Amino acid sequence: MKLKEIIGAIFMIVLTISGIILSFGVAINGVLSSDGILASMIQTDYLDKSEQQAKTVLSHYMSQEKAKEILENVSVKASVRQIADSFDNNTVEQVANNVKQEMKQAVLESLDENIASDTKEQFATVVSDAYIKSIFPVTELSTLSGIYKTYSSKLVLALVIIAIVSIGIYIYLATGKKTYKWAIIALYNVIILNIILLVVLGVLNGIVIGNERTTAVIISMLDKIKINVLIATLITFVIAVISNYIAYFRKKKHSK
Repeated sequence: MKLKEIIGAIFMIVLTISGIILSFGVAINGVLSSDGILASMIQTDYLDKSEQQAKTVLSHYMSQEKAKEILENVSVKASVRQIADSFDNNTVEQVANNVKQEMKQAVLESLDENIASDTKEQFATVVSDAYIKSIFPVTELSTLSGIYKTYSSKLVLALVIIAIVSIGIYIYLATGKKTYKWAIIALYNVIILNIILLVVLGVLNGIVIGNERTTAVIISMLDKIKINVLIATLITFVIAVISNYIAYFRKKKHSK
């Protein structure tokens, strides 16, 4: 095997790996954000279900009339939106604490004046803690937000570099008389491996993380990632078909 063939085979492997990383990297980056999380929450009726859950939780500590009165002054949906919007800035815990304080204040104002201050303070703290836990997985999202904030810009830069390198390798392989086949093989490798990985991801649809509402949001986000990967796979397929078409006519021209 000639040196150029060996280099072509090595570049084919690199292009295959790069194609898969790009497919999933871009897909994940397009979904994992404040807007992406909120969109999945809206799609799965998370806001409405959280509002109902908040009513149920408050009703454990007070009458339904009192719980209804408090929730008329504190919007559950607005609270969820505020926390979700804080994901990109890694301020989930701070915003959640503000939301909790808002609920605590609303509970304090609803209590009778003849109740001891310490008792009211303790009761309001317990209720507000239960409230925030019922409407949002703050700890989990805060951890994920910290990771996202640290690596999101680096991920985008890495994807740009990988994209540039991939294009360069593809052009090198596709324009060579004896190496264009490796470019086509790499493209089909990406298509096949992406499909295999999508099938594997499909198994995750049965996972249960946290409560039913949180699980529904996660599955919704996974579905969007899979759709994005599928779109990338279709684009790769089109490029592969065009490459095959060009290679066929190139071969036919040289055979004359």
